[in-house]
Amino acid sequence: MSDAKRLERLYKGKSGTTWRAAMQLSADNPNSAANRAYYCLYQALVGELECRGVRPELIDAGSAQASQGDMRLKWTHSFIKNNAKTAGLDGRQCQVIRDAYELRSIGDYRTENVDGALLLSMFSKVKDILECLGVDIGV
Repeated sequence: MSDAKRLERLYKGKSGTTWRAAMQLSADNPNSAANRAYYCLYQALVGELECRGVRPELIDAGSAQASQGDMRLKWTHSFIKNNAKTAGLDGRQCQVIRDAYELRSIGDYRTENVDGALLLSMFSKVKDILECLGVDIGV
């Protein structure tokens, strides 16, 4: 198995696990669920981009700088949010990635809490993207 395929499996496997954690957290802890919802997308996209041979450190200054000390850091949030189309996602799905990042930021760093209804609405879109990327969501 090629390194790209191995990394795709690894990251998409993590993505499925992270998705299931988001679902479990949603009722009692929407802030943490929002965090996990974004990260399952991030992991799925890293897996897909690895499989496609995308090298962010060669095409993005932020990724190049981040990867200088540790190549594993090449997948910056900025790169993922702004290049999801490279993974085959359409414009609507790319917006969901950015929206999930924003919801995660609210839950992690702001004084307000993530709205449960907004989170549940986001979940259906996240699930759609994960399925499009071939992630086993275990449902």
